[in-house]
Amino acid sequence: MYGYLPYWEMNSATLDYLDFNALSVLSLFSVSWGGAGILDRTAPGYGTITGSTGRSVIAAAKARGVRVELTFTSFGLTKNTTFFGDPARQATFIGELRGLVRATGVDGVNVDVELLENQWFDEYGVFLANLRAALRADNPVASVSVATNANVSGARMAKRAADAGVDRIFIMGYAYRSAGSNPGAIAPLVGRSAPSGLDIRWTIDRYALEGVPLGRVILGLPYYGMSWPTASSALGAARTGGGSTYTPRVNIGKPASLGVPLLYEPGESVSWYAWYDTSVTPPTWRQVFYDTPTSLRPKYAYAISRRLAGVGIWALGYDRGIPGYWDLLKAMFGPPRVTSFTLAPSPTRTLGLTASVTATAGSRLVTHVRFGPDGRTWGAWLPLPVPVTDTAGLGVPPTYALTLGAKTPDGSRRIYAQVRDEGGTVSVSRSAAVVVDRTGPVLGSAPSLWYSAAARTWRTRWPAARDPSGPVLYKVSYAVNGGPWKVAAMRTSRTAMALPVKSRSARVTVIVRPIDRLGNWGTARRTTR
Repeated sequence: MYGYLPYWEMNSATLDYLDFNALSVLSLFSVSWGGAGILDRTAPGYGTITGSTGRSVIAAAKARGVRVELTFTSFGLTKNTTFFGDPARQATFIGELRGLVRATGVDGVNVDVELLENQWFDEYGVFLANLRAALRADNPVASVSVATNANVSGARMAKRAADAGVDRIFIMGYAYRSAGSNPGAIAPLVGRSAPSGLDIRWTIDRYALEGVPLGRVILGLPYYGMSWPTASSALGAARTGGGSTYTPRVNIGKPASLGVPLLYEPGESVSWYAWYDTSVTPPTWRQVFYDTPTSLRPKYAYAISRRLAGVGIWALGYDRGIPGYWDLLKAMFGPPRVTSFTLAPSPTRTLGLTASVTATAGSRLVTHVRFGPDGRTWGAWLPLPVPVTDTAGLGVPPTYALTLGAKTPDGSRRIYAQVRDEGGTVSVSRSAAVVVDRTGPVLGSAPSLWYSAAARTWRTRWPAARDPSGPVLYKVSYAVNGGPWKVAAMRTSRTAMALPVKSRSARVTVIVRPIDRLGNWGTARRTTR
């Protein structure tokens, strides 16, 4: 989950809105160069990122385990020709970036170069390799990522970046339509009539065709859209003027406040609405197309199906005040979960157990499971196959043979399980209890024994035995005047009984020995009267 946070969205309200539980990397947009390769310290992005607001965002993200990158931007054919045609200027700027990374404490740099002549693609790759080497000289796990466009040139730049060893490639999977296009999705999953004839599926295929490793690709998607004046309210109606950017944050409450429904077009996978705008002269129909959680879900699912490294957002803050965006990210890209975990037999008098485990995937298939005694130390990862189906059509979870430690004491013990997915993401652990009982029940005291004049027989009573595995039965034996032993009860659950001895003057001995349901015999206790 890679999210760009532009400087114009950096404020206390956005800091409160950010859900760091749904982010992997936060990219602060942006810093650039000027002169002979010196950081442009007059630009608003530089001032915001290095100021108190930027430092608060960096500290908050890192405190929650979210990596932070600085975005370096260089836009325009002329500017980029100047930069990539001058190795000395590049070397100077790499030194500048290296110092800024150290000063801010971020984890890496995102390089967003837009509008670059084909002749400079190789120099672009060299720059990326040199930047990565410089950052890793200071921090062995420093990251370099790039942002590349959704067309052929972007795919070819991405290939140079991949060859240079960049960690992630953010496809700018938007701007398929512009202000001069006929209305529709700016990030169509399946193209309908975008002027380029392209769509997200075509872009991913093109990247793969160029040899870009999809396992390092992030599908960037927009939290904004476009609005056009149109000839009618019908889907596909021609525009009657230029379009303009539409940001959900500044249109909270629409389209409900306009009295029109929010619709969904499943082909391009986009939310849209139309209304008759009387606030302009002359009045006109207007259509808005933008991405909502409803339209993003199929695109996220497509990224998962292509086994990309993840998805990205341009731009964080554009959805502030609109529900659902964070929830969707966490629902589709959260870690895997251990759905069920059971141990059998329980209670047990042996050290061998059978564990059954099922798991729920996050964004990738769950592939392995491991077990441990305390949730901190773990055994080896074991393959976790898909549950098989029995004759009744029910899923039968896979099972594993576990062995408790030889010194495991009796009582209730917990075993922990964790799963991981094919991307290496590890779940929160889940525990299951097993009752270990390898010793017999314990009688707290010897049985009492007395002659009951009312019943005209000898009676005995004993305290309930203690045992971790639950209910206890008792064998009760007796002897009269030193004679042979007789069994009064073999496996009774009672804790008192009358003995078949009528003579008050007899010398009686009674022995009570407990046994638990696992077959563990306890120590016998006797009384003579």
